[in-house]
Amino acid sequence: RWTREVIAWFAARPHLKLVIRAHPAERWIGAKCAVFMGEVARAAAGGAPNLFVIGSEENVNTFSLIPYARAGLAWLSSAGVEFVVRGLPAVVAASPKYAGLGIVEEPASREDYFAALERLAAAPTRPTPTQVAQGKRYLHMVFKGFSFEAMGRNYRATGCVLGAMPNQAEHDRFYRILVGDEPMPDVAAP
Repeated sequence: RWTREVIAWFAARPHLKLVIRAHPAERWIGAKCAVFMGEVARAAAGGAPNLFVIGSEENVNTFSLIPYARAGLAWLSSAGVEFVVRGLPAVVAASPKYAGLGIVEEPASREDYFAALERLAAAPTRPTPTQVAQGKRYLHMVFKGFSFEAMGRNYRATGCVLGAMPNQAEHDRFYRILVGDEPMPDVAAP
């Protein structure tokens, strides 16, 4: 539904362009995927000249598109953070793991979401140095320095929500240690 609404919004504004990149993981999980977003997007775009769809099966690096974009839109993937650390403002439509960290724009309603698109279309702004730094910290923590506990039968960290963990103070301290804002417990501060 979100994809269709965003496409309709852009289709009604032919002076704006939208490149839709279906998540490349769709091709890897193929048989498990009930709906392929590239197919949904192509159908919704209906051949509109200002809309371009890149399917999950296409060999295109999503991040190679960033130099040509004014803003990045994501549902909830880490792409939102990836856009920001590469200097592109990002708006997310759902609640990603990095929600509430001030990295991306997180509209509270459908109306706020489309107002953000209007604002970015009129005058795109670059992410602030604070957003970029926070994004880099998040990416470092998730992909380099932190191992989520494997929970449940599927071994996914689905219960991990940054900023809202049961032992949040300990998580926050661990994060500060990982990114170097606090010394290791067994190392004296300089």
